[in-house]
Amino acid sequence: MPFQIEYTDWKIYKDTTAVASDWNAVDFNDGAWTSVKANAIGTSEAVTVYIRKEMNIPDIADYQVLNVRVKYAGGVVAYFNGRKVARFNLEDGFDAQTESIEIHDSTQFSKFHIVLPTVR
Repeated sequence: MPFQIEYTDWKIYKDTTAVASDWNAVDFNDGAWTSVKANAIGTSEAVTVYIRKEMNIPDIADYQVLNVRVKYAGGVVAYFNGRKVARFNLEDGFDAQTESIEIHDSTQFSKFHIVLPTVR
């Protein structure tokens, strides 16, 4: 189930107003968030940009790993079904105002894998 940067819609929130604390919950209502293609996410005045993607997997037991490839300039934290599964270029105690440890090359993809049996 590949997501393509020019065709797949993502929900984003990049306002400077605080986001709800349960923004990464499975049942969170992101209806007020903006829907864009990945290549149109762009930059933001806010330190943190929140991005969500709902996906329907018929039987998650049929899958062992989710391969992720992402471009970013600062830091990244990824959640799957509300559980943190990856963190890059951010200190341990990060929050919405935490800046990245260093500038990341936004032209280069970073890749990581989510082992699905550990996040079901």
